[in-house]
Amino acid sequence: MNGESPAAILRDLIAIPSESSGATATGPVPEAGIIDYIDSFCARHGLTIEWSEALSGRPNGLIRLAAPGRRRVLVTAHMDTVGAGGMEQPFSPVDAGGVIHGRGACDDKGSLAVLLSLLPELDGRSGTLPWDVSVAFTVDEERTMAGAAALARSHPRGWDLCLAMEPSGLRPITTHIGVYRCRLIPATGGGAACRRLGLGEPAWKTAQLFSGTATGWCIELPGWRYPVVCNVQRGQLQLDNYQGHWGAQQELDRLLQAYAVEKARLEARRQGYSVSERPLSDGSIQLTIHVGEA
Repeated sequence: MNGESPAAILRDLIAIPSESSGATATGPVPEAGIIDYIDSFCARHGLTIEWSEALSGRPNGLIRLAAPGRRRVLVTAHMDTVGAGGMEQPFSPVDAGGVIHGRGACDDKGSLAVLLSLLPELDGRSGTLPWDVSVAFTVDEERTMAGAAALARSHPRGWDLCLAMEPSGLRPITTHIGVYRCRLIPATGGGAACRRLGLGEPAWKTAQLFSGTATGWCIELPGWRYPVVCNVQRGQLQLDNYQGHWGAQQELDRLLQAYAVEKARLEARRQGYSVSERPLSDGSIQLTIHVGEA
C-alpha cells in the first residue's frame, strides 16, 4: 500500500468534529473540517477531486478512476456523523483492545479512512482496473441524505454497481438501510392493500421518522417502530427500519405484494376485465386477468 495508514487517517478524522444532527451539531457546514482534510490528502497524493454543492455551502466530493468502456462502479462514504451528546471526549481517539474508539469511528469515518488509504494505489492503476470506479464523499447522510440524493441527480446515467460503505458487522447488506423508493400507492390501492392484510386504513399526516419528518399516507405495519409514509406526488415510500431492527422486512414485503395485487385488480376491473388469483407454495400470488369475462 502506497497510501497512508488507515488507522492514522481514522485518528485524524475522529479529531475533526462533523456532527450534522443533535444539539451539538457542528455549525452551518458540519463537514467543513473533513472537506479540508480530504482536500489536503488529495493534494499530497496528486489525486484529482471535484466538489459539487449538495446543500448550501456543503459539497459532495467525487474522485474518478477512469477505465472507459468498463462497468461503472460507485463507492461512497459520508463525511458527517450523528451528534456526540453524552460522550466524554468524543473527538479524542482512544485505542483499546485493537479497536479505535471515538465519535464516527464506525459510522462512517472508518470507511472514509479505508477509502482514502487505498486511493493513491488505485489511482496509480487507473486505466488498468477491471472497473471504471468513482469514489464519492457525501454530506448530511445522518439527517436528510441530501448528499446522496444530489449525487444521484447529478449522474442520471447512474452506475452498474454501488457500494455504500456503512457499518454492517462485515456482512454485505443488499437492501437499503433508510429510504425505500418505488412507484406506487395511490390512496385507493393502498387502502385496499391495508384491508387485505387486516391493517388500519392509511392516514394522511406528517409522521416522525428517525431521520426527520415525512408527510403522506401513513401505514402502521405490525412490529414497526415508525410508520411507512407514502408520498403519492413523488411515487415514493419513506421509512426507517434500520436493517430490520426497527421492523421486519417481511412486513414491508407483504404490503408491497398486497398493493401490487390490489392495484392490478383495480386496474383490470376498470378496463372491464375480471381477475382470479391463486396463492403459490413459495408465498407468491398468481393473478389471471380474464379479458372480456367481467
